[in-house]
Amino acid sequence: MRQQIIGAGQRALLGASFLAIAVLILLVVLSLFRVHRILQRSDSRKIDPSAYKLANQHVASSIPPFEIYPDEEVPIKGRLPEGDILFPEKIPKVAILIDDLGYDKTQAEKFLNMGACFTFSILPHSPYQQEIAYAAQERGYDVILHLPMEPREFPKIDPGPGALLLSLPDSDFIRQLNIDLDAVSFIKGVNNHMGSRMTADLGHMVLLLKELQRRNLFFVDSLTTAKSRVGDAARILGIPYYHRDVFLDHIPTRDFISKQINLLISRALRHGTAIGIAHPHDLTFEVLREAIYNLREKVELAPVSAIAGNSIFFSNPVH
Repeated sequence: MRQQIIGAGQRALLGASFLAIAVLILLVVLSLFRVHRILQRSDSRKIDPSAYKLANQHVASSIPPFEIYPDEEVPIKGRLPEGDILFPEKIPKVAILIDDLGYDKTQAEKFLNMGACFTFSILPHSPYQQEIAYAAQERGYDVILHLPMEPREFPKIDPGPGALLLSLPDSDFIRQLNIDLDAVSFIKGVNNHMGSRMTADLGHMVLLLKELQRRNLFFVDSLTTAKSRVGDAARILGIPYYHRDVFLDHIPTRDFISKQINLLISRALRHGTAIGIAHPHDLTFEVLREAIYNLREKVELAPVSAIAGNSIFFSNPVH
């Protein structure tokens, strides 16, 4: 009798153990199922990579690299070879754009305080963008947006916050463009920062120019590639095309910068106008300061809007 009682107890204990194990397994299965559902919901809420970049690239974290210059001088369509002055009675106008501003307030102030009529091209979403824009506006200088665009070297080289990328759908491309345009106050126009891959894409350039035309903003092609299609896009839209004539300081030596300033004067004398692009380097500042008297003797330093015109779209049209 005692053995029967013991046997019944063992069976009851064994049954309880099996029941406990079954309950435990069920709880584990339910827990795993719940985790799976949570992960599914989380995955379904993931932001599309392009949208994430669009939403977050406006946060500036570090100074973007300065311009990526073309390996060779870009031939400028519509420009005649150097030679005789075409407009001997006319004082030529020269606009000098100081690019890549917004990250170094002290360096910007040096150019602002030189007393020369430069145009200040400011990167969007940079820490000192508004201070520099207001300071330039107060002095009567032109402010334009230095719009980051995808270079051939992307993603190895990042053009910086607010960059327009070929991977963006058209609607996001336009939305990012407008975010950038609204980032800097007082802008009269735009020129591209990097953009050797983006400016070579005709479809995106038409989208860009249409939006700028709607806002009555001009665009100056920095000509970072010989494959630029900005001129073709301008012809499709029936608007003038304007471009950079000379990079002043892509070789950072005193003799080279001086030579490029003389080349800028020569092209202005030849064609009546010319646009040069410089960068906020100490050496560039020193050479420009020394060259200001010579520049003013031979040309009129003008805001880029005076060359582009207040009611038209671009500067230095290709005929």
